[in-house]
Amino acid sequence: MDRVLNKLPISKNNLQLLAATCTFLASKLREPSTHALQPEVLIYYTDNSITKRDLMSFFCVLVEMRKKRLKKRALRLVTSGDHHTSFECKQSPSV
Repeated sequence: MDRVLNKLPISKNNLQLLAATCTFLASKLREPSTHALQPEVLIYYTDNSITKRDLMSFFCVLVEMRKKRLKKRALRLVTSGDHHTSFECKQSPSV
């Protein structure tokens, strides 16, 4: 999260989106595929202040930023394995 804050201009309004997205990424690394947190759970935790589209778009941005640092196996885990990310990340992300 610190690295993202140092590299991207994140407004106060988007800090919750960043935190939810980092949590989503961490859950995919820790519990790949079916045991990772579902986007709907994180949206619920934020009291619906973010949308699934926002979460997935920012997820793709984070993965792209960290691609060089993620090992190939970890990168494969976070970008495939479920319909929540593999479909969404094929679109070009924008912040």
